[in-house]
Amino acid sequence: MRDKSYRITILLYIGILILPFAFYYTWGKLKSIEAGTEVIRQLGRRGGEMLVLPAVAEGDVRTGKIQKIDATLHQIKPWVERQSGMSFYVGTQSLAKDYDNLMKCWEDLKRSHAQKDARQCWEKVKSILFMIERMVTLEQERVKNLLYATLAGSMILLLLIVFFVRSYIRYQMLKQDIYDSESHLFNQKYCLVSAERICAQSDRSGHSFSILSLRIKGLESCATQYGKEERIKLLEAIGGYLAATTRLSDIACRYDEDHFLILLPETDAQQCRIPEKRIEEGMKEHMLKIVSSFKMAIHTITRLPEEECADFLKRVEKL
Repeated sequence: MRDKSYRITILLYIGILILPFAFYYTWGKLKSIEAGTEVIRQLGRRGGEMLVLPAVAEGDVRTGKIQKIDATLHQIKPWVERQSGMSFYVGTQSLAKDYDNLMKCWEDLKRSHAQKDARQCWEKVKSILFMIERMVTLEQERVKNLLYATLAGSMILLLLIVFFVRSYIRYQMLKQDIYDSESHLFNQKYCLVSAERICAQSDRSGHSFSILSLRIKGLESCATQYGKEERIKLLEAIGGYLAATTRLSDIACRYDEDHFLILLPETDAQQCRIPEKRIEEGMKEHMLKIVSSFKMAIHTITRLPEEECADFLKRVEKL
């Protein structure tokens, strides 16, 4: 279940890291669209001034208009260069080349007073305005779709986080309800419920039902003698060994402080001697040889025909 907690953490990190980048990218594109809109406004105004420039006599007024047009054209040049690689360009060359052609036409217009040159510049301005307007519109549509996709992805990510959090909480509640926190075996509550279920199955099928009882005397005082950490390590080792040496159909439980049970469905008195011997030898060899003060008592008991489950468990508790 630790993998699920990692999955939740990874999803949270992904959401935390991706969303700011996505919104920053969207914000940058919106600023670019805003700059493109400003270019359209400024260039449209200066294009109109180019058209009427031949009618303006020489003097301060004409010089002022030329300076304003020059300033605007130089001001939009960096923006044009940044947009030169855009895929939304709908012309035949590139936006940078269209801009260069406009600058050439403008230089010719400044030296002449011909209305023909003014109309040519105006046509070039209109062409560039059309290109920029289309580029800005298409870019705006892409940003809008990206924003929708980001919001949809965020919602999906949020739903996944909620799902994993719910699953994790449900598992933790289930774990607290049926597992022993120290040995990681099933607890007494689950043991009793499982024993009743196996008894009912045994009554229906006629199969035997046995229980292996393992009592380790001295566990209660383990924390005092060896410390709490050593006690927990020993319990985890015992629980891990019992879980590893039982069949898939068997149920290993910690019934009490020093009392462990293994429920053996469909196992008679003769068959349960095999796991009894295996666990006894393994416990003496691996678990208890370093703690000589512990005493182990291992027994197996088989349910009698038509014996009540409660009576059977009472006999087990006395072992």
